[in-house]
Order: sequence, then structure tokens, then C-alpha cells
Amino acid sequence: MKTEAVFQFMMDKNEERVKQGIAPISSFGLAYTMYENDQARVAAAEAEKKENEETKQRGALVGGGSAASGGTAEQVPYKSGSHKSIWDVPVID
Repeated sequence: MKTEAVFQFMMDKNEERVKQGIAPISSFGLAYTMYENDQARVAAAEAEKKENEETKQRGALVGGGSAASGGTAEQVPYKSGSHKSIWDVPVID
């Protein structure tokens, strides 16, 4: 399946390159490397987004007088001094 994904990636990139007047990719090895780099870039962006969301959730639990810090049925309200830092606050997924 990965081979098919690389060939599809290669066809898509070649279509873009031809429109730009650049020579198409003819090496599977080069296409594979480009595909892997693209996949790594997407995975890194998703990981950063997840980390940002988790930080927001933890901040809502540690925060002061906001509605989010009051707790809900799923989240336990923050009690002063119960966590040393924001990273000690448990987050329920």
C-alpha cells in the first residue's frame, strides 16, 4: 500500500512540476524520500496541534476565576496547591 501511496504522491507532484515548467520526478527513490518528508511534516503539525490543545485544557484546570477552571462533570475543579505545575494536571480525553 505504501508503494501505491508513493506513486500517487509522485504523480501529483509531477503534475504540479509540469505546470511550473520543472522536469518531472523520474526516480522512485527521490519520490519516496519526498513522500516520507511530507508525511513527517504533516505528523509534526498534528503533534503540535495536539500539544497546544492539551496545554489549553491543562491551563483551564489551573486557571483562576474563569468558568473553565470551575470544573465540570468530566473535570475535577482545581484546588490551590494540588499540583506543582501545569504539567501535573491530569487531562481527561
